[in-house]
Amino acid sequence: MSHKTPIAELFNKYLEGTIRPAELTELLQYIERSEAGDELTPLIQRELGEQGADYPSLKALVDRVEAKVFADTAPTAHSGITSRSSHFSLKRTWVRYAAVAAVVIALGLGWLVIRTPIETGGTSASIETDIAPGTNRATLTLADGQKVDLNTAQNGIVVGEKITYLDGTEVSAIDHPAPDVLQPLSLTTPKGGTYQVTLPDGTNVWLNSASTLTYPSRFDDNERVVELVGEAYFEVRSTRYQVRNTKYEVRGTGNGVRGAWPFRVISNGQVVEVLGTEFNVSAYSDDPEMKTTLVEGRLRVFTGKTQGSILVPGQQLTNRNGAVQIATVEVGDYIAWKQGQFVFYGTSMPTLIKQIERWYDVSFDVTVPVDNIELWGSLSRDVMLSEILHVIELNTPLKFTQEGRHVMVHR
Repeated sequence: MSHKTPIAELFNKYLEGTIRPAELTELLQYIERSEAGDELTPLIQRELGEQGADYPSLKALVDRVEAKVFADTAPTAHSGITSRSSHFSLKRTWVRYAAVAAVVIALGLGWLVIRTPIETGGTSASIETDIAPGTNRATLTLADGQKVDLNTAQNGIVVGEKITYLDGTEVSAIDHPAPDVLQPLSLTTPKGGTYQVTLPDGTNVWLNSASTLTYPSRFDDNERVVELVGEAYFEVRSTRYQVRNTKYEVRGTGNGVRGAWPFRVISNGQVVEVLGTEFNVSAYSDDPEMKTTLVEGRLRVFTGKTQGSILVPGQQLTNRNGAVQIATVEVGDYIAWKQGQFVFYGTSMPTLIKQIERWYDVSFDVTVPVDNIELWGSLSRDVMLSEILHVIELNTPLKFTQEGRHVMVHR
């Protein structure tokens, strides 16, 4: 890593809370490598003041970090009257140990760190029956109302002359629309589900959980229009393209521009218009904000204004009841779900709870204040619910009790 920042320096910046987004990504990429433990373990032991200690397993090291947290932050007889400076020092110590614990867990699960002052930590979630993460699940609704539960062993479909899975296998038990007839189709993922669809023009769309994409069985000559509720990642074809299993090909020029073929995504009154690009739209009905994040290309977002707002790669438009804000963001944070990751950069606990509810198909009962808790880091979407809850408990003052698909949040 001669051309990169030394891991020890990144680790220290991470503990101090001064690490930059690019450095955070570099540290995460290093943690994912098999030899990460060889270099990080001495740094962790140094932070604990236990150089040279031998830990027989990852769990033993995690347990030792937790014990260190509670030993160093246990209340004393005079703790109720500590000064502002000593009180801050105590909290800072807790945060550093929580950060160390998060790195340790990262070697096996992913990583997460709290970035808000806290005084006590949780132990472990009370779990009756653990819940698996989401998987490939979706329902296809045809024009006549017929609903087809798609094969969970597959991860996507192709809409052409016939509707097939990505491997070419025909979707059974449906009446395929005639190639020259335009019919509305809807692909819906439940909570705990995700699926991909290749549209008639060759555009690829990945649906996140609890989302619905409505689209035609074929597009007309002038434009392509789909409707989205929820969240989806789009790779839009900019030029004419003949989809496998179909002879359908549009020849119109679209808006008088040779070869142009506008693609529009409608979500709750907002319209995203593109020619060819990659972008993510999050427009859940229970979220007060819609977020459109541009990865590649160029797009225009209409929110009721005549001219619309133009985005360039790396920008995100937030639409809150018609009030628009454009900012430059780390786009990887907002499309990480497509790569099987939860990624947080100052994400609020209520936002994380919504993401967990959608992906694990559970509901949370929050009876304590959580709005001031912000999360920074990354977690795999492939682990069991109990592992997610345990990592959060390790890094926050929250505790969880689970009964079936209902999770109670307390302290």
